[in-house]
Amino acid sequence: MEISRARRQTLPRLGLLRVATSALPLFVWLIYGLGLSVETPQLRGFNFAGGLPLTPEFVSLILYSSAFIGEIVRGGIDAVAKGQWEAGRAMGLSEGRILRLIIIPQALRVIMANFTFSRM
Repeated sequence: MEISRARRQTLPRLGLLRVATSALPLFVWLIYGLGLSVETPQLRGFNFAGGLPLTPEFVSLILYSSAFIGEIVRGGIDAVAKGQWEAGRAMGLSEGRILRLIIIPQALRVIMANFTFSRM
């Protein structure tokens, strides 16, 4: 399978973008000299000391947000017509490739619209 000329020119740009996206936070972290320490929680008396504290409010916020996002993504995927799945199967694509190449690009239109309107 031959990669087109335009595609060959796009591939190095994507690699550079990934490196820049990964290197920028690392570069800022090194400039500011922020330390990174990992503590394991230890039981002292009747409470834990060290580690990352997880308050019930924080956990409930994460669960609510993840459920909210999950419903928007599920709704976006359900909004794509069933005939698109059938067309992908007729072309001989696997379920994963159908989802990646056909369904998700069409669902993103609905998903992004829901995120935009739900945050207003």
